[in-house]
Amino acid sequence: MNTLATSLQTYFTTFAHTQRDLSANTIASYRDTWRMLLKHLTVTLGVPTDALDFDALTTTNVTGFLDHLEHARGNSTKTRNVRLTAIRAVLGRALPDHPEHAATITQVLAIPPKRTTRPVIEFLTPTEVNALLAAPDHQTWTGRRDQQALRLELDRASDRAGIGHVTPHQLRHTFATAMVNAGVSLQSLMALLGHVSAEMSLRYGRLFDTTIRAEYERALDLAKARLGPLPAGRARIPLTDGGDWHDAPAIKTRLAGGYCLRAPAQGVCPYANICEHCPSFRTDRASLSVLGAQRADATALAADAQARGWTLEAERHRRLVTRLDVLLAEAEGR
Repeated sequence: MNTLATSLQTYFTTFAHTQRDLSANTIASYRDTWRMLLKHLTVTLGVPTDALDFDALTTTNVTGFLDHLEHARGNSTKTRNVRLTAIRAVLGRALPDHPEHAATITQVLAIPPKRTTRPVIEFLTPTEVNALLAAPDHQTWTGRRDQQALRLELDRASDRAGIGHVTPHQLRHTFATAMVNAGVSLQSLMALLGHVSAEMSLRYGRLFDTTIRAEYERALDLAKARLGPLPAGRARIPLTDGGDWHDAPAIKTRLAGGYCLRAPAQGVCPYANICEHCPSFRTDRASLSVLGAQRADATALAADAQARGWTLEAERHRRLVTRLDVLLAEAEGR
């Protein structure tokens, strides 16, 4: 009996039961993996099974076996990774006992699992749900049967509705999505679906575009209500005696083509320098002088705000200075 055969016997007759306490199903899965691997190596290498040793377990041969499972046998990526785990489990246990094969074993242990893509389970829109439920003809026996046994007749009903293949699990996602869009709390959704984690419930429920728009408009209405009515005329903030807007006791913003003044009670305009900070904003050499003047003013405004004790306002101007430095460098490079 060679070293590989000895290691396999030790793992499956002693180690897996007594030290790892693996379940019977796991042990059977690992055993089947090695049975298929040895048969594959026997065929591809042209040697008897009892002649196979650790030197046959190269990364090339093991990867070839995994590819064979996936392409020739039609196994999924998940199954491929399970088989790789079984191979690594046995070799990881054998490594301390057979250091003479360390190079071969460690290379196989370093084979990474293949990335899997979690399928997105789609939901049905309210229109599709109504079409599905209305598809059975309630005036006929078969229609009433379809309505009462929708789970069993789901494919037929969905075909009649023109939706295509629909699974019962998609209806579960549809239910969750309908609850979320109806405003059900996350805690209630978890209880309805029987989930113990919020993450799982969030995967089941999605927001419709109409719900997102409604939420946006609701938030916008709240913001308008808090701000109150806008002044009918153009409010003017008095400047200092010298008339220099830089010295005005106001919230000041230097813009590329002018400036903005707001009373301290108004706070910072939410759109202040929004263009300069936008990732889509582009500039060129023709704007160097404008950007340079804007940077100089922003630096002075940061100092002015700091002197007045408006720390957040000073930080806002400094962020603009940092952004302008990036834009100036971009303009000089064009």
